[in-house]
Amino acid sequence: MSKRRPTRKSPAVPQTGPPPLRRTIVAEKPARKPHLIKDLRRAMKGGLSVHGLREHLGHWMKYGLYLFVFAFFVGGVFSFGNAAFKHDESGREQFPKIARVFGSTLLREDRDKLLQGLPVMRNEMVTYRQREIGNLFDQWADSELLKHLAAQRHVSVSRADLNDEIEKQVNEALEAERSGMDEKAWAYKLQKEGSSATKERDNLRAKLTENLDRLSAKLLEDRVREDIEKEITITDNDLKEKYEEIGGRVILVRVTHRKPFAPMEGQKEDAEALKRRQDDEAAWRKDLDAQKAKAADIAARAKAAPAKFADLAKAVSDDYTKKDGGKLTPFTHSSARFGDEFKKAVFALKVGQVSDPIAGDEGWVIFLAETKKSWPDDFKKCDPRTMDEAKAIADGLYQRLATQHADFAALAKQYSDDPGSKDKGGEYPLAARGGWVKPFEKMAFALDVNEVSKPFRTAFGWHIMQCLERELPKAGETAPPFEEPKDAKDKAETDAVPLPSHPSLKEAKRVRMRHILIKGEDPVKKIADLRQQLEDQKKSEHYNDVLKKLREESYKDGTIKVLCPQIQAYLANKKGDRATEQFWLERAARAWPDSHPEVHYELAQLYSQRGGPFQVSAAVQQAAVTALSASDNVAEVAKDLVAALDSMY
Repeated sequence: MSKRRPTRKSPAVPQTGPPPLRRTIVAEKPARKPHLIKDLRRAMKGGLSVHGLREHLGHWMKYGLYLFVFAFFVGGVFSFGNAAFKHDESGREQFPKIARVFGSTLLREDRDKLLQGLPVMRNEMVTYRQREIGNLFDQWADSELLKHLAAQRHVSVSRADLNDEIEKQVNEALEAERSGMDEKAWAYKLQKEGSSATKERDNLRAKLTENLDRLSAKLLEDRVREDIEKEITITDNDLKEKYEEIGGRVILVRVTHRKPFAPMEGQKEDAEALKRRQDDEAAWRKDLDAQKAKAADIAARAKAAPAKFADLAKAVSDDYTKKDGGKLTPFTHSSARFGDEFKKAVFALKVGQVSDPIAGDEGWVIFLAETKKSWPDDFKKCDPRTMDEAKAIADGLYQRLATQHADFAALAKQYSDDPGSKDKGGEYPLAARGGWVKPFEKMAFALDVNEVSKPFRTAFGWHIMQCLERELPKAGETAPPFEEPKDAKDKAETDAVPLPSHPSLKEAKRVRMRHILIKGEDPVKKIADLRQQLEDQKKSEHYNDVLKKLREESYKDGTIKVLCPQIQAYLANKKGDRATEQFWLERAARAWPDSHPEVHYELAQLYSQRGGPFQVSAAVQQAAVTALSASDNVAEVAKDLVAALDSMY
C-alpha cells in the first residue's frame, strides 16, 4: 500500500509584511484597455478566460446598448414623422394623418368615410368643400377636447346611463308615432301594418344600439355642458343690465381727442402701447377741461326749459342726431353709446330729468330722459292685458259664435290681436305641421271642417279657431304625425288644450283655418321667462367661452397638432392670415396636382384676391384645371381659375 506523499505547503505570508514582488508589479501596472478584436483572438487561443472575456466585452456591450437605444429613438422619431408626411412613388408628399388631439389621431381614411355621402362631396359643391371639410375637423377636435374636459371634471357615461338614454329615446319616438292615439287604436293601426308595439320598440332600440358610440359621445357632451353651465347664476343686477331701457334726447359737445379703448380681456399691452394709451387719455381729459364751461352753460339752459330740449339740440349739438332734435331710440346698458360714465349717469335719471354734463368718450354729453323701463316693476305690467282678462273676452266671443251664430270673419276683423290675419278675417292658407306653436297646431289638426273650437290658451294669449279645409293624404301617402313637445312647460300647455273628440276623423296632411287671438300676458310667467332667457344665454356663452379657451390653449401648447396642409390652410383662413393660408394651399396643391379640386379653387381665389406678383408655372395651371375637371360647373370654375392664375404674370 503506497503512501501518499505529504503536500508541501508554502509558508504563509505575514499580513504585516510587504507583498511579493510580482504582486506588487502587477498591482502597479496600469490595467490594459479593452480591445474587441484582440480580446476575441486571445479568447480563441486560450489566452483569455471566459470571465476575462466577459469582463472585457462588457465595455463593448455597454456601448452597444447606448448605440442601440439612440438608434431606436432616432428611428422612432423618423418613422413617426414619416407616418405624418409620407411620399408616394413619384416623390409627392402624402398625409395619412390629419391631426392629433390628446393622443387621439384623426386618420385620412376615417375622415374620408365621414365625408362619404355628404352633399358637399357632390361635384357642383366644390366651391364650398374646403370650408365644410374644415368644419368637420373642428367638430372632431371639439369632441376630443370635450372628452378631456369630461376627464378633468370627473364626468362619465356608464352602460347603464346609455341603456336609460336608449329607453328614453325609444319612448319619445313611440309617443310621437302614436300621435295621441289611445292604446287600442294604436294597437289596431300597428296590426294592420303587420307590426306590434313590441316589434316597434325592438326596432327602435336596435337602431339606437347600432350607433352606440355616437350616442355615448352625445350624452357625454350633454353632461359636460351641464356641468360647465351650472357654474352660472343670474343676479338681479344681471337682469337690470339686460332688460332695463331708457330713451330720450342728447346734446353732444364734441372734443378733438376721443377717449382711447382699454385692452380687451386676454389682450396683452406692452409698455409702448400703455404709454401711448395714457398719453391719448391725457389729451382727451385736457380737451374736456377746455370745453367744460361750454357744456355747463348748455346743461343749465336745457334744465331751465326741458320742453325746448329738441330745439336746443338742433342748434348746438355736435352729434349726428341733431337734425332729429337729439332723439335716441331706447337703449339698454349693453347698447348705450358714450361709455360707462354715461350709462351710469343716465340710468339713475327719472323721466323728465336733464342730466349734468357727463364725460363721454366723444366729449361732454347732456341727456334728457323721456321714457324708462325699470326692472322688474315695469316688466310686470301686462301689454295689453292679463291672461285672465284675455280669457274673459274670448269666452264672450265664443258665446256669440255658439248661440248667436255671429260671423267669425267679422269678429276676427274687429277683435283679433293677430296682425298677420286680422284684416283677412283671421284666415291662414293651407299649411302642414311644424309651422305653429304646439297647442295651436294640435287644435288645428283636431277640428273637422266648419267646426269651431272652444277658447284655448297659448303663450300669446287666448284663441278661438275654425277649420275651413282639410287636405287628406292621397293613396300611398301618409300624413306626418304630431310631435309632442319635449319641454315640460310646452307639453303641459299642449296637454291642456280642450280637443274635440272625433274617433273616426282621418289625419290630414294640411289644413286651412281662421282664428281670433285675444292677446294676454301672465306677469309672473313673463318675469320667469325673461329670467330663464337670460340664464340660458349666459350659460351658453359660458360654455362656449370655456371650450374656446381650451381650444386656443391646445393649439398654443401643441396639444392639437395639425399634420395636414389642407387643414392648416383652413385654420389660417379663419384667422385671416392670407400669407400662411397661401403657403399651406400651395403645399397641398403640390401634393395633389390631379385631385382635391377644392384646394386648387381656394388657391386661385386667394391669388385673385391678393394680387401679384406671383410666378405660377404653366404646369401648376394645368394641374389645377385637371383637378377641377371633375366638377359639374367646371366651365365657370376652371375659367375663373385660369384667369386668376394668368393674372399673376
